[in-house]
Amino acid sequence: MRLESRFEPFIKLHSHNLETYTYDSERLEEYERIFGESFKEKGFLGETEDGTKGISVPYNKIQEIKIKMYESILDRIFLYGPAVIGPHRQSFRIRPVLNWKDNTKGYKVEDKVIILVDTNTKAFNYRMNKLFLYGEELTNKEKIHMASSIFLHFIGFIKSEENSFIYQKPKALRHPNLHFAKLLQIFDEIQLTFIIAHEIAHYLIDNIQEYKEMLDNMTIPNSNTLVNLEDNKILEEVLADSIAFDLTKRVYLRLEAVELSMELVSMSIFLLARYNVCARSIYMENKEDYEHRLWFARDTMIRGEIRNLFRVDSDPQFIYNLLDDFVEPILQTATLFSRICYEEDKKDKTPRIITV
Repeated sequence: MRLESRFEPFIKLHSHNLETYTYDSERLEEYERIFGESFKEKGFLGETEDGTKGISVPYNKIQEIKIKMYESILDRIFLYGPAVIGPHRQSFRIRPVLNWKDNTKGYKVEDKVIILVDTNTKAFNYRMNKLFLYGEELTNKEKIHMASSIFLHFIGFIKSEENSFIYQKPKALRHPNLHFAKLLQIFDEIQLTFIIAHEIAHYLIDNIQEYKEMLDNMTIPNSNTLVNLEDNKILEEVLADSIAFDLTKRVYLRLEAVELSMELVSMSIFLLARYNVCARSIYMENKEDYEHRLWFARDTMIRGEIRNLFRVDSDPQFIYNLLDDFVEPILQTATLFSRICYEEDKKDKTPRIITV
């Protein structure tokens, strides 16, 4: 069953609409194609081929829409989270930031925590989601090349160094229709909720006793991965993921269609971890690199949380399906191909162009 059909009940229940999107010039062009000539720079109002109506979104309010979306995610995390965290909502502010490197982080400013969401990292996840959801008409070779072009472009931002170079911006798949666009939006929003919740979790570990105690008692499921259990920094990051998973599922599992919600939240967060494991595997020097160990530990924890959510001892079937259909044949193959390209191009100091 196609994903947009499988998750249709959840999409209908989802309370948000395309107003929560952020718009760059590429996406504005996309919606002009979808909605026709009625689309203007100030906004759009039209119909897709199946007659679904669009929503007017003013282009000149992009930044306002971003901040409003991020603040609404903060509101929901604190509203539906454990009662003990509710009073701390007033301590947080959030803003998008365009930075040279992966730098989504919470910063203490006087009595507030300012969460800065790095837009390059968000764009990386968005492009990978688009490939996953919209790539059905592509051959596996085309998917691998497209994934490679995304990896190679964005590792220039993820891996910040003086001699790094940036690959050409990857080609973007077009939205097939509004229904698909809404599913992409939900994937994007779940992952953003998890990322924001991860930063909130660090604050909770530092400021609320029961979360501090969690760190003292921290273990990692299946800890035969490349994790040194004495590495407190990795342990805190992994615990922040565990807390973030709990906070994210509380936001979405309150809706009807709980089984679909569980699957969609798990799938979105699992893929987010895998995108990042693969990206960092492209430029790692060896398996003892901190980032490599960190992301494998985070991936392990997330899979453990998914098993706990479904109350099973091994991965649920949809995770096996993801591994068989997308992660192993597409993401992992693209990672190997990208690593070869990156190593060769680094020697020549010339980024190649990946064609799809």
